[in-house]
Amino acid sequence: MVHKKIMNKKNILLLGTNPFALNRGCTAMCMSSIEIIKKYLPESLLTIGGYSLEYGDPNASLYVQKYGNRQDIKIDVSNVSKNGMFDKIKKIKKYILVISSLIKLNFAVDLCLLWRFFKYFGIDTSKIFCKNKIFKQFYNTDIIVDLKWGDQFTDIYGLFNTFVWFHESIIPILLNKPYILFPQTIGPFKNRFIYFLAKFILDRTKIIIVRERKSEKYIFKMGVDRKKIFLIPDTAFYLDPIASEDVDIILNKENVCVDPNSTRIGITLRYVGTAGQDKLTHENYIKIMVQIAEYMQKSMVVLFYLFLMTE
Repeated sequence: MVHKKIMNKKNILLLGTNPFALNRGCTAMCMSSIEIIKKYLPESLLTIGGYSLEYGDPNASLYVQKYGNRQDIKIDVSNVSKNGMFDKIKKIKKYILVISSLIKLNFAVDLCLLWRFFKYFGIDTSKIFCKNKIFKQFYNTDIIVDLKWGDQFTDIYGLFNTFVWFHESIIPILLNKPYILFPQTIGPFKNRFIYFLAKFILDRTKIIIVRERKSEKYIFKMGVDRKKIFLIPDTAFYLDPIASEDVDIILNKENVCVDPNSTRIGITLRYVGTAGQDKLTHENYIKIMVQIAEYMQKSMVVLFYLFLMTE
């Protein structure tokens, strides 16, 4: 009965995020995006899909606990590699996966181009082309919402990442689907050709939401229509604060011993293993995060002392 009830509702495809990601920021963005979409479109059928070479451990997420039995929210993993963390795969197998992935995505774009060509002459090829899993996922969707993992709409992470985000973005445009970019960082683009490809996509995107003024100013300079650009915080800030008992469970699981009466500050660290950073960059990142944690710790002590003085 539930399936029949939602058959005629809006189908929304959520891309560029993963509730099981090792990067907890991506997990938070995914969970909060689900909450936002379901709040304003409660009758919609939401699918978390798209393409990713990394699909972490489902047991490491609260997603299953919160949405596991929901029939209006699902995850389509048909296009996702089940090989775990991409940077831990053996070199030869990694090359095979990369080449295979590029071919699959490129073929899906070719199908979209052919679909558009035949449609111009009044010929419907959708039933045939929907045998392709990637084409089918996009074609059967009414609205595509893309998070681009928060900061992947750029060319600074290498050719492969650029190839993936471009193909995932061009498919909904070729299929005439409403395409929305949820809060994220956009740019920079070092390669002039990639710059124009990005502008081509942004000009045809229905709504563009950025999470910092730097991105807003950057795409303003690109000449993108300002009326469809919005600046709001990262979706992760939409999440409710974690319960104290859940904090204790996490700390115990990670074997972290703390004073139960102490003030706790949570910091989400970025998983940098798949972002192409060298060893020095990784070490500098760790040092900076330690300095931030120490600064926040000292600041909290001062603020707490001032609070007591005003009581």
